[in-house]
Amino acid sequence: MKLHDKLRPTEFNQIIGQQHLLENSVLIDNLISTESSVLLYGPPGVGKTTFAKIYAKKLSANFHELSSIFTTTAQLKDIFAKAQESSLLAEKCVIFVDEIHRFNKNQQDLFLPVIESGDIILIACTTENPSFSLNNALLSRCQTLQFKELAEADLKNLFIKITESEGTLNISEEQLETVIKNSNNDARIFISNLEKLYALNSKEVTNKQLTDILQTTPFKSDRAGDVHYAYFSAFQKSLRASDDASAMLYFTKMVENGEDVLSIARRMLIIASEDVGLADPQALIQVNTAIQAFERVGLPEGLIIMAQAVNYIALAPKSNASYKSLKLAKQLVKENREIFPPKTILNPTTAIQAKQGYGEGYIYDHDTEIGFAGQNFFPENLPRMQFYQPKQIGFERDLSKRLEYFTHIRNKKK
Repeated sequence: MKLHDKLRPTEFNQIIGQQHLLENSVLIDNLISTESSVLLYGPPGVGKTTFAKIYAKKLSANFHELSSIFTTTAQLKDIFAKAQESSLLAEKCVIFVDEIHRFNKNQQDLFLPVIESGDIILIACTTENPSFSLNNALLSRCQTLQFKELAEADLKNLFIKITESEGTLNISEEQLETVIKNSNNDARIFISNLEKLYALNSKEVTNKQLTDILQTTPFKSDRAGDVHYAYFSAFQKSLRASDDASAMLYFTKMVENGEDVLSIARRMLIIASEDVGLADPQALIQVNTAIQAFERVGLPEGLIIMAQAVNYIALAPKSNASYKSLKLAKQLVKENREIFPPKTILNPTTAIQAKQGYGEGYIYDHDTEIGFAGQNFFPENLPRMQFYQPKQIGFERDLSKRLEYFTHIRNKKK
């Protein structure tokens, strides 16, 4: 048996940390007596799953654990139908869902009627801020309990419990501090690292052994923390560099970390314009279509759709010319407060404007033989600038020829 399973508390008063919840016996007793659905929100490794299992045991109900990644919409409907049958036999049914934010909106909506009717009691965990990741209707039907990050003192108390169970571990106070720091306040990582040290069967753990054995955890799996930015950055840079393997790896890791798939997809929409742009206009269409399809299908099959979009973006020709053109235009606007279209292209809406020559000389482009009159619509007080500079790659090769053609005719009209 793994150490974390052996040490898992079976009563609320055995849980390390979360005293702000556990010391409130009125709250806990009320949740149990009213058989309330609960949402447990907080960082990983702080006791949410342990609390959920103890709470489910207190409710004395049939217990079903669902995977938010591998449970399909059809399976959810089937589970809820069976729960409704059980309720007719006066049997209570607890549904436990870890990382419930991975269910899409439509899947979350399926929980509403069966919670409302009392056919199921939902116990759900999430590392994401529920205000952003869960439907308001679902939130209103659950009691939200926020779990806090474990403190150093909590992990030291856990260390004492471990040594009481497994025997003395010969490490120094400084080495224990290193193990605590490496755990990122996650009890699972802390227990796993200590389990490896016990496996050494060493009379004294050396610093080298400690360095070699500690689990490397440079980022916290917290949407608001470093991991969110680190992996998103690595993902975008991999796509920009046409490294499809790395992009797929980081995409999969972000999903595994609990990132909202649609948040990743929205970043891909930006990448499709910022880094691919008009070198392949289909990139934006591919991602947008993938998002629409994902919203209809949901997890887990929807990941296949998003993987297709990731590969398309990674292998598309790249150009940031459109993105750069926007930055140049912004700079010009910032430096010139007086920017106004020439009178030629403005319709006279008053008699005074007509006398001032508004609209005079304007040529309707469709009336010309080639559908282009070569007029200059740039502000009269500014020299014309060419913001968009297409690359000689992908579809932008064609656009470059078009730009050259229009510029040539426009210059002839001067």
